[in-house]
Amino acid sequence: MSRKDYIVQANMSLQLANIFLPLLFHLCLRVGAAENTAVVFDVNQTPPCIRAMEGSEFTIECTFNTDNNSVKWFAAWSKTRNNVTEEVCHRADRIILSADKEERSLSLTVKKADVTDSGTYVCGVGNKNVISPGNGTEVTIDEITDLLVNQTPTNFSDLEGSELTMNCTFKTVNNHSTMRVRWYNYGTEGLKKELVNENDVITTLHLDNGFASLTLKNANSSNTGTYICEVGITARNLYNNGSGTQVTIENFPELTVNQTPGNIDVCEGSDLTVECRFMVLKKHNTLYVKWYKHNGTGGTKKELMSESGWDSAVLALEKGFVSFALKNVNVTDTGTYLCEVGSTARNWSASGAGTQVTITHFPKLTVNQTPGNIDASEGSDLTMECRFTVLKKHNTLYVKWYKHNGTGGTKKELMSERGWGSAAQALEEGFVSFALKNVNVTDTGTYVCEVGSTARNWSASGAGTQVTITPVDLLVNQTPAVMNGLEGKKLTVECRFKVVKDSSTMYSVTWYKKGADGHENKLKNGTGIVTTVLDSSKGLASLTLIKINRNDSGLYRCDFGKNGVGNGTRVTIQARAQWLMSSYIVAAAAAGTILFLLVLGILLWRWRQCSKVTQRSSENYQLGHNFIFFPEPLQSRSEAEMTQMETSSPPPADEVTYVDLNFHKRDTKAEEEVVYTEVKIRPKQRDDNVIYAKVNPHHH
Repeated sequence: MSRKDYIVQANMSLQLANIFLPLLFHLCLRVGAAENTAVVFDVNQTPPCIRAMEGSEFTIECTFNTDNNSVKWFAAWSKTRNNVTEEVCHRADRIILSADKEERSLSLTVKKADVTDSGTYVCGVGNKNVISPGNGTEVTIDEITDLLVNQTPTNFSDLEGSELTMNCTFKTVNNHSTMRVRWYNYGTEGLKKELVNENDVITTLHLDNGFASLTLKNANSSNTGTYICEVGITARNLYNNGSGTQVTIENFPELTVNQTPGNIDVCEGSDLTVECRFMVLKKHNTLYVKWYKHNGTGGTKKELMSESGWDSAVLALEKGFVSFALKNVNVTDTGTYLCEVGSTARNWSASGAGTQVTITHFPKLTVNQTPGNIDASEGSDLTMECRFTVLKKHNTLYVKWYKHNGTGGTKKELMSERGWGSAAQALEEGFVSFALKNVNVTDTGTYVCEVGSTARNWSASGAGTQVTITPVDLLVNQTPAVMNGLEGKKLTVECRFKVVKDSSTMYSVTWYKKGADGHENKLKNGTGIVTTVLDSSKGLASLTLIKINRNDSGLYRCDFGKNGVGNGTRVTIQARAQWLMSSYIVAAAAAGTILFLLVLGILLWRWRQCSKVTQRSSENYQLGHNFIFFPEPLQSRSEAEMTQMETSSPPPADEVTYVDLNFHKRDTKAEEEVVYTEVKIRPKQRDDNVIYAKVNPHHH
């Protein structure tokens, strides 16, 4: 450690003792909590030393720890310079003290430091019983020996009448009342001239921020030279200069103006534009443009418009271009229009050759509209055309289409196309058209084309086109004609119609119901009770009744308006009880019919059986070419009679043929008795004409 360091450390120890004795009574910043008489504060101060230039800013920080977090504590800052110690208090403009209770930290910031801010800064933290100082920060502020003047720009070149600004920045000090800034011009001859505020010279100075500027307005060639900014501190005899700005102001070149077109010939209501092109200047803010109108040879000269370089035509002036427009002209706008370009910086201007404008009256307008009549069906596309007089300039023309709904009917504007709109090309050719797509009967009427001009009360109309649209017969077929339904069920009525070739054509259908009272009501879709469907692509319309009841009985029909109507469907809804009774009656009728048919079948069968027996008897008779006559039924005769017949004298042999007959009674129903006979042919014992037979009846 050097001798100087020992001396500094000893001085700091003495200073700390002198500082913190009065701190108990004089505080600039206090922060409190609970008291404690045996508290130890460990204070850490950084940095140990600071060296800075005059006008700069520095910050010192302190942090501390304590073994009692609830202790009341305070903090204070002091500065010792030339063995004199003083408190450092908060000054919003230059000295800022801050403390953070949570982080237990302190800070001291000094802005725009000067040499008087040099010294030893110490922070102290403690309570009423003990004070703990930091280890101190030695601050040294050196005086400015170089003002560091920076001048911009280094070069500036422009034309006469321009405006230019030069800037200087430099180091500043706290006590800047002794500072000064001067501007000098070293002309082409090398003479130094100080510049002061006057009409075309403006100087500004901001010593607080270390800034100065010089502005030259409406410069001319005499302003050419080198401009230097000089900054100094008179109290210290300290001066410094900027590097300088070389300024060159050039004279205006020769100005040429080219005006186009030379002639304009248009009709009333047109828009026209005149243009001027001229030499482009580096800086155009002193330029102006004026327009004049001459009314014939030797006529009056009238200024129409004046555009300065800083006005709306700035961008055009940068390109050496300006234009003048006349809109909706009339014959009074005829004349010669002249463009003049000049500079406000000097008596310097030039004019164009002029534009001769001639405005003529409108010609007679004729409009030819075709065709005269159009007859078409619904869904068709049709077009009407208008041809009219062609004008040189069509941008004031308009076309309007109107529709007249019958004689004395309303007149409605349909469309308006102006010349600058979508029909501009057609208007140039004197042609416009109007198209109707997918027409319907409501498009019937007279369509008229009107052509006119917005420039004046001038228009003409075509003869009109009579359009007649006929409805399409959809050949509606409604099915079924009659429907019966049961309450609570769902039923659907359909109407089929012809599908048109253009499936995009949409038709509307309305459903009606005529009840028992004879009134016809329109049915509404989407009510939860009625649902309608229309599919034009399939030619189908349907009506669905949901959860029907007896009140839904009636005549339903579909109506396509002029395109056709359905023939109706008679709907009858029965209650459930009535339906059950009807079902029983039908079942009983069916059962009775079946029973009747069964009895009839039995009777027929018996009749046929009887017929068969009769037929067999006839056959037996024919076997002997005679018949055997039974005076009474065989089954009623007694056995004695049968024996007598067997023992009686037979007829002559030549007249009898003997036959054995054996009758067998088979099992049959009680009400039926059938006798079966067995015939056995005996050897012939006959006379010529008699056949004898033996009959043995057998009952089963």
